[in-house]
Amino acid sequence: MLDIGIIGYGVVGKATYKLLREGNNINILDPEIGHTGDLTKSDIIFICINEKNKSMGNLISLTNHLVSQNKKCLFIIRTTVIPETTDKLSIKYKREFVFMPEFLREWNAKEDAEKPDKIVIGTENGATFELLKNIFKKAIQEKMIQVKPIEAELAKLALNSLALIKVVFAEELYDLTEAYKADYENIYKIFKMDQNVNQRHLIPGKDNYRGANGKCLPKDTDFLIQAGEQKSRMALLETARILNNLFLKVK
Repeated sequence: MLDIGIIGYGVVGKATYKLLREGNNINILDPEIGHTGDLTKSDIIFICINEKNKSMGNLISLTNHLVSQNKKCLFIIRTTVIPETTDKLSIKYKREFVFMPEFLREWNAKEDAEKPDKIVIGTENGATFELLKNIFKKAIQEKMIQVKPIEAELAKLALNSLALIKVVFAEELYDLTEAYKADYENIYKIFKMDQNVNQRHLIPGKDNYRGANGKCLPKDTDFLIQAGEQKSRMALLETARILNNLFLKVK
């Protein structure tokens, strides 16, 4: 039995708890909602806070505190971060940090938490990957992949950014269809018949607003665009963000 700590008991923290609750001693820390678990003796700490800051200020401040309080644990970051954050923390503190992104859909978080379609482990340490494979073996071990932390960070942002691009495309196609006095629903039916197309994110107005909104898609798109500004510009994504913001203003 492992002593496991979870910091942040929102959607991601609860999903992590559901995957690990059997066979482990779990302490939860989220004082704002009454969870005051002691993590000083945890073997593994999962960081599941909601970081909206591009500077990663909340995560860095929290990590400073954790490193001083627990000298032995393995840190698993589930919070969405700017690329290179995990490696920078490992270098700064001379401790092992792993990035394990969540892929929960806001409208289907409960089912995604209990039956994830993939688990991505961002670590170059083979022993750590084997440890986590064993911990999550009751979930979906056959769909677990080991990659570098930077690859896991980029993949997380890229998947949600691609979803935003699809939403924007669908919105523009919908307007074009309307201009030709055609029925978008019939076009969508053809999308569903095509095995090369995942029809998700191709239904304009599905959530009673136009464009991609919510907690994840716009934020992750912003993070990936910022990463591109530092290394290699994401021109398509920048354009998609501008168009998405215009669609969000449509009533």
